[in-house]
Amino acid sequence: ITNRAHLGLNLLQNKGLNYYYSLANKTFDYMQAGIPSLCMAFPEYTKLNRECQALYLLENLSAAEIVKAINDLKNNKKMYLELCEKSREAGKELIWEKEEKKLVEIYRKILPGK
Repeated sequence: ITNRAHLGLNLLQNKGLNYYYSLANKTFDYMQAGIPSLCMAFPEYTKLNRECQALYLLENLSAAEIVKAINDLKNNKKMYLELCEKSREAGKELIWEKEEKKLVEIYRKILPGK
């Protein structure tokens, strides 16, 4: 279903540190599908966006800001297509098959001989 979407929504209220420092799996699902997503400008999303520039970050969770973001993407085709392209590029790099190798290497360092 994600592949048929035009935009991903990853909208969270800051209900505590767990939300504020989260990075939801669906963010990466949207990248795999090559679609931009609206995300809160929480620290991990901001950090990720510095690296891949594939997200549309919202400073606050308000109806007016969500409407503005959707209209920006609807009315600025160039920006929308650039976010789609950046999402596709990020989706090729930020995948489990690549991250798994990093995790295995960490385990080998802390559990030698295993």
